[in-house]
Amino acid sequence: MDTKIRKPGRMLPVKILVCTLVSALVLGLFTLPAMAAPTTPATDRTFNVYFVIDGYVTPAEASFGFSLLDALDTAGIVLGEQYRQGDMVRRPVSPDEVYRVEFRGGEGAPVLQEVPYETVRVPTSLFPEGTIMRVNYGRPGMREGRYGTLLLNGEVVGSVLRSETIIEAPVNSRVLVGTPGERISPFDFEWERCEFGNPVGYHKRLTNQRATAYSDRVGTITSTGQRAAVGLVAVNPRNIPYGSLLYIASECRTFVYGYAIAADTGGDLMRGRIDIDLFYDSHLETIHHGNRRVNVFVLQLPQ
Repeated sequence: MDTKIRKPGRMLPVKILVCTLVSALVLGLFTLPAMAAPTTPATDRTFNVYFVIDGYVTPAEASFGFSLLDALDTAGIVLGEQYRQGDMVRRPVSPDEVYRVEFRGGEGAPVLQEVPYETVRVPTSLFPEGTIMRVNYGRPGMREGRYGTLLLNGEVVGSVLRSETIIEAPVNSRVLVGTPGERISPFDFEWERCEFGNPVGYHKRLTNQRATAYSDRVGTITSTGQRAAVGLVAVNPRNIPYGSLLYIASECRTFVYGYAIAADTGGDLMRGRIDIDLFYDSHLETIHHGNRRVNVFVLQLPQ
């Protein structure tokens, strides 16, 4: 009779191993280690820091890595620039810390400060794609500020702006960026439009209209008694009644003035030399508009 000899190192069949493991689990001979629940990293958690000001508690949301300066900024307590680098305000905050805030002074002589202007980039279909043109240069404003001393838990931290009065508002620099199809008028009547961008359900469409442009000084009053502004356009009221809601764009829609209201008129319009006159904020824009052909959709007549 032949005797089968198991070779050294041969693994038990998989079925035997599985059956043995299941039996051991049922009998409680050993247990599988518990899987740890995923945890949110501490750096992703947010918490509150509290500032007590005149008896009122102001919470400021913070997260790990926030400095006391960050928490102060969140609470709307803005330190003067020369005090924003101090060791105290640069230290990290901890959850549920409470700071007693005191202000001293602020009634002294005001300090004149410059208010910086911003450069605003405005997309427009008036220019070819990629064209960049500055309409006006910015001008800083001026404010009068009164500063006081900030104390946290009785310790002097620095000076803070207690009140301010804008003496002269800054004038922002406006830069136009050529963007085909971008509408110029700020109005939006939320009118239904087709897949090509043109309105549907309009009263009538006037095609191949001669469109010129004009601008005027701030505060100029139109024929209907409104202040002249972008989106208010001049028409011949015999053809397009005052108060009509319009949509204006070129045939290929590379130029889109957009939604507008018939609110003004002029001599050339009444004499039939032009069909519509579009208002712009600056003389530079009117020059670049020139004389264009557009389609005018009369969306709705005045009620």
